[in-house]
Amino acid sequence: MGGILPATIFALETFFRMFNRYWRTYPWFFQLIQFIILIAVLASFFVLAMTPLVLKWFQVSPESIQAINEHSPMKVIDSAMAIQFLSAVGIFLLPALLFAYFTHPNPKEYLGLRKPGKPIHWLLAPLLVWSATPLFLQIAEWVSLIDFGSAVKQAQDENDRIMKGLLSGTSFLQISISLLVLAILPGVSEELFFRGLLMRFAARGKAKSIWFPLVVSAILFAAMHSNPVGLLSIFLAGLLLGGIYYLTGSLWCGMLAHACYNGFQIVLSYGAKNNHTLQSLQENNHVPIIWVLIGSLLFVLSFYMLWKNRTPLPENWSADFSKEELEQAANHQS
Repeated sequence: MGGILPATIFALETFFRMFNRYWRTYPWFFQLIQFIILIAVLASFFVLAMTPLVLKWFQVSPESIQAINEHSPMKVIDSAMAIQFLSAVGIFLLPALLFAYFTHPNPKEYLGLRKPGKPIHWLLAPLLVWSATPLFLQIAEWVSLIDFGSAVKQAQDENDRIMKGLLSGTSFLQISISLLVLAILPGVSEELFFRGLLMRFAARGKAKSIWFPLVVSAILFAAMHSNPVGLLSIFLAGLLLGGIYYLTGSLWCGMLAHACYNGFQIVLSYGAKNNHTLQSLQENNHVPIIWVLIGSLLFVLSFYMLWKNRTPLPENWSADFSKEELEQAANHQS
């Protein structure tokens, strides 16, 4: 008993001492541990602590949320949307923003929130993801033809059921909320999390090229989405979003592209309710081959334009200290 109290005091002192200086002064792997702890704390509060309050506010049961589908009562759909909002904020948005704030004196620069190198990047970023969408859907259709077993099929059916439930609203307000919670918020929060931080962490190791952090962040991005059939397409989308960030030098372009990609799929989902072709596309991932060909051609042209107008991240983009800061520190020590 006598040794527990001093150990507890030492642990508390160590924890609070971390806030006495910017976290960039710690080794990158220790920063990663700090980031994971921050995620655990915020996710526990926003998901575990806030969910019961949401259920009580909307007067729905946990079982009704778990069984959500397109025929669920509107209060169940609204509560599920609220939980989705809190999850995105607690797991992705706030951890990324707070970690950048604790780590660097210029959080915006640290996260890559700078203006794109050229104005045309604002146009090319959404054009790239929109033109790639038919091909991604086609890939998902091919993957769906493979029999991965009953467990994978059950997981995919559950994912599809949840998404149909979340997108079952019909009013203008409900569609607007869907775009906010399922398109704009993920576009911002997930880009901050996966490209702004995790891609940066991956580049801090012994990576000799941009490909390693691109692939690592894309793998984690795909793994976080409970969509077995769309896993490969989501991975490729993650690669594309990382490439947009790298070639434009701005995470704002990645956020815009991500939000446009999600928003386009949500619009297709709502449009499918009154259109047989879109309904077939949504339910079977079936895309007319002409759409794939036109989209692929437009994607190649867009990527060529981006490559010709690229303003890539600098070589030391993932460093915690700039060359000037390191030189000043060296001169100060000498």
